[in-house]
Amino acid sequence: MESLYEELVTEGIIQRTQKCGLPDFAGEYSYLGTTLRQANIEPMPSISDVRRLVTEFSILPLGKTCMVCNFFCTSEAICDKIS
Repeated sequence: MESLYEELVTEGIIQRTQKCGLPDFAGEYSYLGTTLRQANIEPMPSISDVRRLVTEFSILPLGKTCMVCNFFCTSEAICDKIS
């Protein structure tokens, strides 16, 4: 698997991306999207939609284990099983 990755990097297929944060995803809510959905047309997601989905499904779950341990765990042994 490592050799395949190395080959893809060497051929320029896999490239390092620039770092970006959530504030870099500037955009407004797509009001047209609601109208299109009512007409059974699935619209392209707006940048605001992408920012919301990244937050909900990528960032917030990262804190789930810490939150559970801080509020519900009484011993470190239990917290180790959750992680």
